[in-house]
Amino acid sequence: MDTLKRFLAICLCLCMLIPIAGCGGNEGGAGDDSRTAGDDFVYTAEFKELAKSSVGTIALRGSQLYYLEWGDENSSVIKHLDMDTLAGEEIPFPLGEQESINCMQVSEDKSLLLLLSVWDESNQSQSFFLVKTDASGTETMRQDVTQLLTGGGSEGGDSIFGYPESMQTDAAGNIYILVSGMEEKVIVLDSQGGRLFELTNSTWVQGMCQDGDGRVFLLTQDDSAGQNTYMLQFIDPQAKNFGESLKGIPGGNGGMSCAADNEGGILVSSGNSLYRYDLEAKTCEPILNWLNSDVNPDQLRAFAQLEDGRIFVLTSDYMQEEPTLEAVYLTKTPASEVKQKTILTYATLYLGYDERSEIIHFNKTSDTWRIEVKEYGAIDYGNEEYKDGLAQLNSDIVSGNPPDLINLNGLNVDNYIAKGILADLYPLMEQDASLRKEDFVTNALRIYERDGKLYGLCPSFMVRTLAGKAEDVGGRDGWTLAELQSLLASKPAGTELIEYASREGILSILVSMGLDSYVDWTAGSCSFDSEDFLSLLEFAGRFPSQDTLNYNDAEETYAKLKEGKLLLQENVVSSVMDYLYQDAMFDGKMACVGFPTADGSAGSYLTGRQAVGIAEKSANKEGAWMFLSMLLGEEYQDTFDMDGLALRTSSLEKQYAKAMEKDENSMGAVMISGGDFTYEVKAATQEQIDALRRLVDTARPGKNTDTEILNIIIEEAGPYFAGQKTAQEAADIIQSRVQIYISENQ
Repeated sequence: MDTLKRFLAICLCLCMLIPIAGCGGNEGGAGDDSRTAGDDFVYTAEFKELAKSSVGTIALRGSQLYYLEWGDENSSVIKHLDMDTLAGEEIPFPLGEQESINCMQVSEDKSLLLLLSVWDESNQSQSFFLVKTDASGTETMRQDVTQLLTGGGSEGGDSIFGYPESMQTDAAGNIYILVSGMEEKVIVLDSQGGRLFELTNSTWVQGMCQDGDGRVFLLTQDDSAGQNTYMLQFIDPQAKNFGESLKGIPGGNGGMSCAADNEGGILVSSGNSLYRYDLEAKTCEPILNWLNSDVNPDQLRAFAQLEDGRIFVLTSDYMQEEPTLEAVYLTKTPASEVKQKTILTYATLYLGYDERSEIIHFNKTSDTWRIEVKEYGAIDYGNEEYKDGLAQLNSDIVSGNPPDLINLNGLNVDNYIAKGILADLYPLMEQDASLRKEDFVTNALRIYERDGKLYGLCPSFMVRTLAGKAEDVGGRDGWTLAELQSLLASKPAGTELIEYASREGILSILVSMGLDSYVDWTAGSCSFDSEDFLSLLEFAGRFPSQDTLNYNDAEETYAKLKEGKLLLQENVVSSVMDYLYQDAMFDGKMACVGFPTADGSAGSYLTGRQAVGIAEKSANKEGAWMFLSMLLGEEYQDTFDMDGLALRTSSLEKQYAKAMEKDENSMGAVMISGGDFTYEVKAATQEQIDALRRLVDTARPGKNTDTEILNIIIEEAGPYFAGQKTAQEAADIIQSRVQIYISENQ
C-alpha cells in the first residue's frame, strides 16, 4: 500500500481551490488534434516561472490574480500579480497561530474577501470567519459564520456536515460558499455575511464560477444524460433556487474546472481539453488540447482569458520536492509560423499523471518529434467503455495506420507478441550509445521479455508479494500451496490467512499471479484442467463467500497481526517507504515469502508501473525510441522516490542510499497513520535495505493478467462454490471456455 502517496494526495486535494473531476467525452478518442484553433491556427505556449513554492487558495478578477503562498514553518503570504505583466506585490495579512485562509475572492476595487478557518486546540473545535480587507490588506470586517456553515444557521435547516471548498461572489456582492461532505450544499450570504438561503445539489459539484455578468454557476454532473455528461447550473438569488441548467458538456478522464471568458461565455477545462460554453447559443465547443499546447492539466491551478484573447494558465507541480509555480500564456498563432515536427501517435486506454508529464517534457525538449495522444477507454477495466475502447484500439493497431507508441497497461501483451504487433526493443537499445542492457535491474527489464526479445519497457516497477512474520515464513523466497495450507492448519481455528479473504478473492489473487502457468499464447493452449489448478480451486472454496464477509470488524489490522489472528498481508512495494511501513506493521520482523507456486520457487512478482511498447508497423521507430530512451536516462530515472522503484540500477541504489540517510533531523517528525497503526518515518537500516534488495533480486518478472480470462474463471467457479458443480466439472468448463477465447484471439 502506497500510504505516504495517498497521504500527500489527500493533503493536495484539501488545498486545491479548483475542484478536479472528469469531463471531456472520450478524451482524444477521436484522434483529432485539438491543438488547432482552426485549420490555419494553433495555440503556442510561453512559459514563465514565478516561484519555487507551494500555493494554496487562488482568486481571479479580470486580469488580477491573487494566491496564497506557503512558506517555511506553515507561514503564508498573499501574493498579487497582474496577469498581463506579471508585476506583483505581497499583501500583508497577519494570521493567528491557529488561523488559515480556507477560501479567497477579490472585488473589482481589489479588496479581498477571505474565509478563515480557526482551530481551537483547547476545545478541539473549528470556527469559520468571513473577513473583508481593503486593497492594502487592512481588515475592514470580521463575521463569525460557523453556525451558518456547520448547522443551526436557519430555522428548520438541516445540519451541514462538510468542509467549505470554494467561494464566489455575484454582481450584487452576495457570497456563495460551496460546502462539500455527505451532501453538496451552497450557502448564500449577503455582502455582510448574513444568511440569505441555502441549496442542496443532488450530484457532486466539480466547480463554481462567475460569468461576465457576475452571475454564479455550478459545474456539476447531469444525471439525466448519463454518468459522463455535465452541465452548468445557474444559482438564482431572486428565486433562491437553481435557475436554468445549461447542458451538453462532455465528460471524460481527468480534471475539471470553469472560469468566465471575455466573450460572454464560460470556459470549461475537462481532462485534456479546454471548452467554451456559449451561454446564449447553449453550445459547448473545444478550444484547445492542453497536452498539445504543452500544458499538463493535472498541474492546472487556474486559468483565464485575457483582454487580448490569450489564455493565461497557472500551473504547479506538486510531485516535485520543490514545487514550481509557473505562468503560461497560450497565443492563437498562424500554423505557418510554427515549426513543424514529425508526429508520433501514443495510444493508451487511460492517460495517467506520469504519462502526461513525460509526454509534455518530451514535446517541449525535442526539436524533431512531437507526441500526440489517442486515448481510447477508461481506467475502470472490465466496463463497457473499456471494452469498446479496447476493441477500437485493437482495430487501429492492425490497421494500415497503427500508433507508434502503445501503453501496454491493461492489454494482453502476450497475445500482441504472438500476433507480431510489438517490435523488439533490444536492437534499438543496442544502437543507443547512451544505454546498455547491463544498466538496468535484470528481472525488471525482463518483465516484457519473451524468448530473448524485449517488447515493452517500464521506467519504474513495483513488487507484489505476500508477507508474514519471519518466525512463520522466514528463511525462504517461495513456497507451495501445500506448504501454505500446512502453515494455516498449524494455527488456531479462526486465524485469517489474508484479511477479508473470500473464495472469490483468493482465487483471483492466486490465478492472476500465476496465469502464465496455465496459458501459453504462443502455443495457443491452456491447462485449467490440471491437478495444480484443481487444487487451487478446491483451496479457494474453503473460504467464505464475499457476500458474507463482515467488513465492520472492530479489530484493526495491526492488532490482528500482532496477536497472531492474521497470518499474511498482500503487499505492493513501489518505494522504499512502502517497504519500511510494511515492515513496521510486523514490528520489524517481516518476511516476504511471495505467492505459492507449483514448484515452490519464488512467488513475488515484479510489475511495471507504466509500460510502453513500439508498434512493429510504426514508420517512426527512431522517434518512438527517443521517447523511451528519455525515460531510461539517468536524469529521469533519478526522479523516482515515492512513485516507483527505478529501472536503472544506479538510480535504484540512490533510492536505497537516500532512504538510509533520512532521520528525524532531515525528515522532521513525519508520521504515517492507518487505522490503529502509526509509523514514524526514520532512516532505513542496512538490514532492511538488504532484505528489500533481495526481494527485488529474487522476484520473477510478472505477466499482465488477461481480465477476460480472469472473469471467465471467477464466473465458472461460482457454481462450484455454491455446491452446484464439482471442482472437476468447474475446471473442465473453465478449460473449454478459455481455450475457445484463446483460439478466437490468436
